Amino acid sequence: VAAVRDGRISELGAAYDNLLQSTKMKLLLAPILAEVLTRAAAFFEEMAADADKAVTLLQRALSVAPANAEAFSRLEGLLTSRRDCT
Repeated sequence: VAAVRDGRISELGAAYDNLLQSTKMKLLLAPILAEVLTRAAAFFEEMAADADKAVTLLQRALSVAPANAEAFSRLEGLLTSRRDCT
């Protein structure tokens, strides 16, 4: 990812935060909103090492599109990982 290569992970995280708080997000259809939330969660989990934020975003994705298999799978993996660590 270019953000990693260029040392701009925090800036990309801030851009995701701005997008996710945007009123335009409310205009997206549920499956598209879930996809955006799932992609953001993947970034926060994999690049920013913020599993808590990823869990929150995945829960939000599933609240708008409960059948989103990728969001469910990622959330399940994160929660299982948490349980294994405690």
